[in-house]
Amino acid sequence: MKTQSLKAFFILGFLYACAFFFFSCSADDNRYGFTPTNPNLSLSKNAFEVEKDKGEVEIIFEANLPWRIESNSNWLVPNLVRGEAGKHTLQLTHDKNLALEDRVGTITIKITDDSKEIITVKQAKANLDDTFSHYYVKENGTGDGSSWEQATSLPKALELALNNNDVIHIAEGNYQPEHTANIDSTLDKDKTFFIQTNLTLIGGYPQDATTGAKVDPTRQTILSGNNQSVHVVTIFAQKITNLAVTLKNITITEGNADAGASNLKIKGYDVPRDHGAGIISIESNVVLENCQVIRNNSGRHGAGIYAVKQSEWTISHSIINENVGLNTNSNGGGLFLNNSKASLSFSDISFNKAGGVAGGIQTLNNSEINLTNVTVTNNQARANGGGIYHRDNSKSIMLNTYFYNNAATDGEGGAISTHNGAILHLISSTVYKNTSTKNFGAINNQANNTINLYNSLVFDNPSAANTNGINPAGTTTATQSAVHNQILGEENVASGTFTPQQLDTANPLKIRPATATSPLATQGFSVEELMELRNRLGSTSPIEVFTSDLDEQARAGSRTIGAYRL
Repeated sequence: MKTQSLKAFFILGFLYACAFFFFSCSADDNRYGFTPTNPNLSLSKNAFEVEKDKGEVEIIFEANLPWRIESNSNWLVPNLVRGEAGKHTLQLTHDKNLALEDRVGTITIKITDDSKEIITVKQAKANLDDTFSHYYVKENGTGDGSSWEQATSLPKALELALNNNDVIHIAEGNYQPEHTANIDSTLDKDKTFFIQTNLTLIGGYPQDATTGAKVDPTRQTILSGNNQSVHVVTIFAQKITNLAVTLKNITITEGNADAGASNLKIKGYDVPRDHGAGIISIESNVVLENCQVIRNNSGRHGAGIYAVKQSEWTISHSIINENVGLNTNSNGGGLFLNNSKASLSFSDISFNKAGGVAGGIQTLNNSEINLTNVTVTNNQARANGGGIYHRDNSKSIMLNTYFYNNAATDGEGGAISTHNGAILHLISSTVYKNTSTKNFGAINNQANNTINLYNSLVFDNPSAANTNGINPAGTTTATQSAVHNQILGEENVASGTFTPQQLDTANPLKIRPATATSPLATQGFSVEELMELRNRLGSTSPIEVFTSDLDEQARAGSRTIGAYRL
């Protein structure tokens, strides 16, 4: 009897174990030959579209048997990976999309290979702003630069910002450069703010900026060389289409380049210590917006800015003033382009000096400079070209440009001087009260150079020789323009005269016709003729700028000659 009871006990135990095994098997166990009976899986939604930023989607589903989750995208992270039968809420986290294209990811909720639901998540592409890092700078910052609260120093931020399109936000204050590993020198004068990638520096934030702080362009963010650094800012960033080193709301000042010649070696290139006291750029794209390059001194060229080796500059709403080339062979006090390009708009180049030629601007070696709505005033050169010295096959279009009170104190061409194959188109511009102690108070257009005047006024530019203001040695063509006291129609053909009384000179920085009947108000280009000229020259200036004056007043209904319409 005892033996039979024991036998029954073992039989019942075996049956119980089998029952437990059967009912506790999961879908994973089908590899052992087990197939669940009538699997059923249902969910509330299986397709989602989400924004680029990090976030979550919620999925409610129900399964009648144990289930598991599979994912083919590492940017989709479920909060559950497996579970038992029943109703469940799945939280699916998606990372921020840093790619400049949409992306699609899927996860699968699965009981068996034949019983599953695929969930698709389509995420919007990133903006360009999402693909780079932001750094934050204050005067005495010691943090890691990840926020205003963790602000770092500007030299440290420049070391960290090594990706193209990185952005450095800078609070108002006065910043001094430090030594950089990119320059093999321990001399104090070689301290510089070294920029080696196409990043953006934005100044004008409050001194005590916190998260969410906004730019105020009137706040002063100053990069100062303390009258010691030979280059306050050194730019050597790879030229990449549609990328540039961009500076906004920043003042660059107190650079002091050497009087004598010597070089620094940077990336295999000899960088002159006596050029570019404010900013020197080597083979780089550079943008200045609402910046000042002021009060820098250089022994030789480009006291304010020196651009070389096919650098390309875009300068808008900026000031390049009071920069001085000290030596008698210093050229381009404000801006010097050497085999480089620059486009300036709505900017001012004034009160710069050069001990040699080009008080304001120098071009050299096939450079190109275009000025739109720019004032070039009160610059001074010892030799030729008080305002600009344009030379060596360089090209220029100057639209709505105003040359006033520039001087060649011991040379020729108070406003403009050309040399060796230069070409310049002067459109809707004014050249007034520039002076030379020798000849040609306005324009020294030397032999083998070409200047075309369109709708422009050249008036009262005295010189010691009392010439009419333009050197006739070069090719000068005036079309519907006014020179000295003559009105010229097509290609230098005189069509009349005007008197000083027919000009309003009360404001010497804005001379214009005195009355609507003045020939200076009636014999210039119409808007239609200006448009035709724009197309013929291939100018990229916006149409609304080309057909407006220096005050941004539309020229429609006016035929005013010069930079300012009546």
